[in-house]
Amino acid sequence: MDDAGLTTQLAALLAAAGIASGGLRVKPYAAGGNNRVFRVDAGGRALVAKCYFRHPSDNRDRLNAEFSFLEYARKAGIDCVPEPVAKDESVGIGIYEFIEGSKLTRGALSSRHIEQAREFFVSLNRLEKRPLAVSLKNASESCFSVVDHLSLVEGRIARLSTVPASSEVDKQAVAFVVTLRARWAALRERVSAEFERRNLQTDSVLSQEDRCVSPSDFGFHNAIISPNGKVVFIDFEYAGWDDPAKTIGDFFSQPAIPLPFDHFETFLASALTYSPNSNMLAERTRLLLPVIQMKWCCIVMNDFLPAFIERRKIADPALDENVRKRVQLDMAQCLLQHINS
Repeated sequence: MDDAGLTTQLAALLAAAGIASGGLRVKPYAAGGNNRVFRVDAGGRALVAKCYFRHPSDNRDRLNAEFSFLEYARKAGIDCVPEPVAKDESVGIGIYEFIEGSKLTRGALSSRHIEQAREFFVSLNRLEKRPLAVSLKNASESCFSVVDHLSLVEGRIARLSTVPASSEVDKQAVAFVVTLRARWAALRERVSAEFERRNLQTDSVLSQEDRCVSPSDFGFHNAIISPNGKVVFIDFEYAGWDDPAKTIGDFFSQPAIPLPFDHFETFLASALTYSPNSNMLAERTRLLLPVIQMKWCCIVMNDFLPAFIERRKIADPALDENVRKRVQLDMAQCLLQHINS
């Protein structure tokens, strides 16, 4: 869709939502990893429009995952997320409240920010609110058994094993994946043995009462700090029902803004109180943490997959592919060295 076509679509969508489009202004905003993002000014309101990535090889319904999650959050009385305004499924566009503020940097992260994130997750899963989330779908790559978690990482490593050695940095990536595969084999065996030792079944599926409403891709890389210091979380295109071990593990493993692990147990202590089996869930979360950290080693290597880097270029036409790959390879090597034993 060209810019003129986008403006026409947005004007129609705003009108359908009862927002006057007089003086409509549309300009590119921050480059997204998967989507095109625009700031929209109309009817005296500042909004964000997201044009969601769609491809026959990717069956994720990113628009409805995000919009439905935000509708639930708002019904649950949660205001640390943008208000969903309007959507057009036919063209894959969602419009949301624009959040004034700035992205959080590594050096600025504080205990106060982590406490707000904890309260966000707790609020999403309050027992009296969870019935409102019954219509939410499962999160992207949801895992409800230990076998699911192991299979997810196995599949990611298998995909990375197909990376073509086209350039020097690609060749280095291929060599790294060999090391990654060997480390994974040892880790998988150790984690499976530890679950068996503790009489926890790896093929046991979490009950609905033990599953959580998950923001997915949960972390401060997907947050804006408002001028008054409030953390507002954004980007929920993978959200839905999931294993809390995955949500919490992702929160502490995402590499963009690393969290100190001395907050891990405090976070666990309150995040799992929605479940009558909170002690069991906490034990699973601790045991699965290195598996999720290994998954993140794979995630940051996605840019070496041809289809993925092409998607990056669509979202950010100015992207320097080789520079991006070098940064991601260095990050993956660092993450592998620091996987919890």
